[in-house]
Amino acid sequence: MLKKSLLFKIFPTIYNKPSNISLFIGQGCNSMCPTCDFWKYEKQVLPKKVIFKFVDEITSWLGPMNFFLISIGEPLMNKDIFDIVKYIHTKKGRISISTNGLLLDKKTVDRLVESGVSNIQISINGITSKVHDSSRGVPGNLGKIFEAVSYIKEKYSHVSVNFATIILKQNLNEIVPLIKYTHSVKSNISFQPLAPTFDYGHSPDIKKELWPNDIKKVESVFKKIKKYQGSGYDISTSPSHFQTFLKYFKNPKLNHREHCNIGYYNLILDKTGDVKLCDHYPPLGSIKDNSIKKLWYSKSAQEQRKRMQNCPVRCPPLTCYLKPNLVDFIRIFQIRGKRIFFNRLGILKRH
Repeated sequence: MLKKSLLFKIFPTIYNKPSNISLFIGQGCNSMCPTCDFWKYEKQVLPKKVIFKFVDEITSWLGPMNFFLISIGEPLMNKDIFDIVKYIHTKKGRISISTNGLLLDKKTVDRLVESGVSNIQISINGITSKVHDSSRGVPGNLGKIFEAVSYIKEKYSHVSVNFATIILKQNLNEIVPLIKYTHSVKSNISFQPLAPTFDYGHSPDIKKELWPNDIKKVESVFKKIKKYQGSGYDISTSPSHFQTFLKYFKNPKLNHREHCNIGYYNLILDKTGDVKLCDHYPPLGSIKDNSIKKLWYSKSAQEQRKRMQNCPVRCPPLTCYLKPNLVDFIRIFQIRGKRIFFNRLGILKRH
């Protein structure tokens, strides 16, 4: 049996099976972001037959699921992306894809939607080209994002568009304008703090030139964000998350959580075909010679979940393990309805 945390005891039907499914379909990036080193790494693609095997096992075990297609870099660089999306769609899965927007032209959008994509998450770090493009290392990136969003909203109203933003020293003045923009195009925005590019052999150092060290300014921006949240703007990062972000920016060396339940609902297929509960922990095994269900209930998985309850890894406060409090749940329910409310409980993949 799984280690029964309090949440698992209260919601056993939620936490005895994975609900967040992430597919790292490859490695390689066409951005040159100063926040990470992924673009410096050699391109690597996970064979689609391995991905198909994973999808087959997941849907056979759990039924139609939400699949989040990501990459160590840019997933649209994988030439098999449309075949992968189409295959998941045939299994009645809901597909979200994360992208930097550089390859998101009209033809690509058309093919993605025709293949079955229902949600596109776009990384955006500023409302001006000066801030956003410098954070991505590629001139013209922001313009392509605006063009793609306009096209999607005009032609494919059933496809949702979400935005993801990293909080940096350089974009503090553009956070509020970003929120206003995403609201104007009827989209959701989420935030993460600047963090080390951990794992995959990357340096744990945080880029000092990007660090938002003006705490008073950070506090001021977060207060403004809270007002917009209270006014019904669709910001999925909860007020309690921002409180934790502030503590992190004041002292990044602190451990900002007491325990972690990610091992009870998160499942990752990485770029080599290995299956993980968390990127900070060793693989449970490879999909190439193991069944997903066997790995999920394995002794190794149980040991990792137990260790996560008092995890020695000093994570930055990422929303993969931070959970909103009761007040946040009420706000989420009011703004986005039952679906997003239950997403925060871990039943469905957040989009």
